[in-house]
Amino acid sequence: MVERLTISVDYAPRAQFRAFHGRTQRFGCIVAHRRCGKTVACIADLMLAALDNSGVRPRYAYIAPLYKQAKDVAWPYIKDFVAGFRAYATVSETDLKVTLPNGSSVRLYGADNPDSLRGIYLDGVVLDEYALIDPRLWPEVIRPALADREGAAVFIGTPRGRDAFYGVWRAAQREPDLWFTAMLKASETDILPEAELNQARRHMSASQYAREFECSFDEPDVDQFISSLVVDQAVARDAPALGPRLIGVDVARFGDDRSVILRRNGDRLVSVDTYRGLDLMEITGRVTQAIDRFRPDGVFVDAVGMGAGVVDRLRQLQYGRIFEVNAGAKPRDGSKFANKRAEMWSTMRDWLRDRGGLAGHGELADDLVSLTYGFDHANRLKLEAKKDLKARGLPSPDLGDALALTFAQAIAPEDLRAAPGWDRAAPETSPFAEL
Repeated sequence: MVERLTISVDYAPRAQFRAFHGRTQRFGCIVAHRRCGKTVACIADLMLAALDNSGVRPRYAYIAPLYKQAKDVAWPYIKDFVAGFRAYATVSETDLKVTLPNGSSVRLYGADNPDSLRGIYLDGVVLDEYALIDPRLWPEVIRPALADREGAAVFIGTPRGRDAFYGVWRAAQREPDLWFTAMLKASETDILPEAELNQARRHMSASQYAREFECSFDEPDVDQFISSLVVDQAVARDAPALGPRLIGVDVARFGDDRSVILRRNGDRLVSVDTYRGLDLMEITGRVTQAIDRFRPDGVFVDAVGMGAGVVDRLRQLQYGRIFEVNAGAKPRDGSKFANKRAEMWSTMRDWLRDRGGLAGHGELADDLVSLTYGFDHANRLKLEAKKDLKARGLPSPDLGDALALTFAQAIAPEDLRAAPGWDRAAPETSPFAEL
């Protein structure tokens, strides 16, 4: 007869985390205010999952930005969790690891030593204060470690602006069947006394308080180029579809970038189409489809890289109204802008602020608020390079670049008459119309 072991666990979840513990999704993302108990809840969830796993040598991990932080913050909670069945668990102070009665192990790691995580498998992981973790750790190390066990992952933290944690949060919201999401604001949880929150407001700037206690990703550093308020107003604005009909084409240059075909009619964004993995002929075919159906007054193509081939092919097919744009070229106002890209984005920003309408395109809104700015040695405006944006864990702002292209130059009736080949008699169909 096999003796059954009864495990006593001293954990009572706060009401704010009950939905999290009862979730069915594989992944989770919790944006939470300071001192709300998110680390305790996630460690308890990790330990309960480990105890419930009947597989072969299940392995779970808690990862903090620093190993010392994991030891100081999480290790006491883990030891408290196993206190009720300490005689049946193995606790290693050296490895910061506990082995549970069913053979599952839970170990603490620091993101400052990613090599310690390479090559292992994981059944589940918690990534705490993800905004402070190198964004390469998830795709390059942790996600592969979950693959063979189809392991789970939970991201938790407090916002620090539009960074990799924000990227995870936005991606999670778009896939509710796969991701559990929760945003816990101090004004809504009632965990901290109002008197304490009032005192915090007196000691912190409005921006700091909004980030730390109200979970605001919209409190950027002073160098955010387009403010969230400007973009939100443009998303909500019902702008008229009056004016030139324009297409912006941003052609993917790298494997994880997107090719974008964007249509704008006057002050209204009409549509945005994105593609991955298309070759030169395929993306050209998509552009000719857009031209034939939208009948634009101008088509602006980023001519860097493969975009130059798209321009050449469109002209070979005798399409008029094609403008090639080099983002690194000299701007019209060389005393104010470092390059054409800075000038286009600046013109677009003014349009968004004054009259532009984005018609609820949320993903485009994410692109628009992602860039930071600075000034060169001549005090000319320059925008954050794409490689620097990716180093912060954010994708290339391909949708934002496509919209900016439509501001490369003004299109007006006199421009139409002066432009070579400008006769509005575009072909009704193209050789690629069926692609």
